[in-house]
Amino acid sequence: MYCGEGCVITLGRTLVTEWHSHLSYQISLGLHGNPLALDVNNERCLANGFIIGSAIPHRLEVYGDCCLTILVDSDHLHSHHLQHLLQSREVLKLSSQQVKNMLLQIFDAFENKQYLDIKTLMASLNKPCGCHYGLDKRIAKAVEIIDCLPEKIISSQSIAEKVCLSESRFRHLFKENIGVNFRQYLLWRRLNDALKYALLTNSLTIAATKAGFSDSAHLSRTCKEMYGLKPSFIMRQGYLSSSLATLVSGVEQELVNTQLLLGRQYCTLCTLV
Repeated sequence: MYCGEGCVITLGRTLVTEWHSHLSYQISLGLHGNPLALDVNNERCLANGFIIGSAIPHRLEVYGDCCLTILVDSDHLHSHHLQHLLQSREVLKLSSQQVKNMLLQIFDAFENKQYLDIKTLMASLNKPCGCHYGLDKRIAKAVEIIDCLPEKIISSQSIAEKVCLSESRFRHLFKENIGVNFRQYLLWRRLNDALKYALLTNSLTIAATKAGFSDSAHLSRTCKEMYGLKPSFIMRQGYLSSSLATLVSGVEQELVNTQLLLGRQYCTLCTLV
């Protein structure tokens, strides 16, 4: 699991989530050429990869194969490229060639320890949008203020004053720019902080306290609602990388000759690229 600025990357084999929704755009790619199973609106979709819109309830099933998932927060600099790509659709199915094109871009960034450029990644699908969208400067400043908070707890009134807006105008502008309301956004940010703490400390109680949850039960409920997984499962199966470089060239050398180590087990199947 890699947690960067507005981006979470997970890598794993055999994953079955419960129904959930989160505030990020989701890119899920199968690494072995076999279809992934995605349930949306009680309809099952099969494809080699998917792009899923923000706040869309869904359930993902991957059996036996490996899956790379990228969660791009709606406040990410280039998240609007995903929005334009989806247009009014909740889900976009990706062909095997599109998945391979994206994996080539991702693995190249991993190998060269470079920033994963979402705009370039979307361009690999050969569907340029020509958009030059940017966040409202006041909302961008609000996001920066939240980034600097050790505990992501602040009232909408307080942050509205800091960016020189009325509370009602701030709430409206925030949802218009980010795509979700301010309270949901703060909860999502606290959850991701909590997961980092949980992986670093191996304690849900400490993680819940440091991230501003009332208790570990509250953290567990939120994690199931937003990730479709219990935090205890993530703690057992995962480990945290603070950088892409660590993800691909750390102690266990997760990327060797374009073959991947998933979790803590070497996977000899990941030779797609």
